[in-house]
Amino acid sequence: LDNGDELLLPSPDYPLWTASVSLAGGTPVHYMCDEGNGWMPNLDDISAKITPRTKGIVVINPNNPTGALYSDDLLRGIVGLARAHNLVILADEVYDKVLYDGARHTALASLSGGKPVHYLCDESQGWMPDLADIRAKITPRTKGIVVINPNNPTGALYSDELLRALVQIAREHGLVLFADEVYDKVLYDGAHHSAIASLSDDVLTLTFNSLSKSYRSCGYRAGWMIVSGDKKHAADYIEGLNMLSNMKLCSNVPGQWAIQTALGGYQSIKDLVGEGGRLRRQRDLAYELITAIPGVTCVKPSSALYMFPRLDPKVYPIEDDRQFFLAPVSTGLRRIISALFSCRTKMICAKQLAASPSSWAITGACTARMPHRTPHQGLKPAGNKALLNW
Repeated sequence: LDNGDELLLPSPDYPLWTASVSLAGGTPVHYMCDEGNGWMPNLDDISAKITPRTKGIVVINPNNPTGALYSDDLLRGIVGLARAHNLVILADEVYDKVLYDGARHTALASLSGGKPVHYLCDESQGWMPDLADIRAKITPRTKGIVVINPNNPTGALYSDELLRALVQIAREHGLVLFADEVYDKVLYDGAHHSAIASLSDDVLTLTFNSLSKSYRSCGYRAGWMIVSGDKKHAADYIEGLNMLSNMKLCSNVPGQWAIQTALGGYQSIKDLVGEGGRLRRQRDLAYELITAIPGVTCVKPSSALYMFPRLDPKVYPIEDDRQFFLAPVSTGLRRIISALFSCRTKMICAKQLAASPSSWAITGACTARMPHRTPHQGLKPAGNKALLNW
């Protein structure tokens, strides 16, 4: 925040937000929350306090310190003011699960007017994005393309040729590329990953990475974002990103210090994914077991920690995989899932029971080392798609 830039904050005050705005070089301006109306923000007061120096509106919902929960109509009113004055909304929603008497919380982001449009990744082509489908779905309202490479949940790794084609589409339509590359070092069979940002210097690209995957340090909760490409038309957007990062409360400083050591230190991931490495052996065993099941096929993942099997509908007549999973609620299933997810290594192998074509068994193997495994058995409902994570 430049000296004198204003952020609108709710009153009664939450001191940490006020202090953070001041420390960031801004001026906190408080809008009224009306006790006579259940501590709801007063939209007229917010509107009256917006000036040319106002940069954003802080919305604390559920509210600390009043405990108020804002209605959808009120949140839409705040979004409307922010849109009309080109303001950033900073939504503090840390108490979104602490709700009483059947109350329901609505995330502000869901009311901001954004619409996710999904493009096809073709299983028959190794789960590669369908470029023709992407082009067909671009409209005047399209703002960017999300590229997840290496891919979660398919384990696909995109070629440089494909990435350059995605860059060209973004270039032609003036779109931002959002690149999720957190598995960029979890590569098998000598595969090579290219950062999509390295393939252009003119397309605005936001690249996201973290310690949690390639460095197996999920508990550090530390990651980073890189903005590259042509930034001259994105000054306001980058200002908003800087504002959000400056306003972040309780940043994970120890985790941030670990980033430099992780990136510059010994890359143990190479041992894990190489021939004989633990992750490589787990990938190979999971693929061998799942494809040995009649009627189950799977593209062998070349990266990441996932595979995405297909159950042949001629063998397994499932019309709605979600309903199929939810319908047979069993204590045994809950225990199996709990056991699998409590272990560092997870594998699931489903098979049809010989006694009954409609019955299923689940064999989960979970242990810190292979090949020694502890089996858990019980019922497993399956869908046309299943996600395996090791």
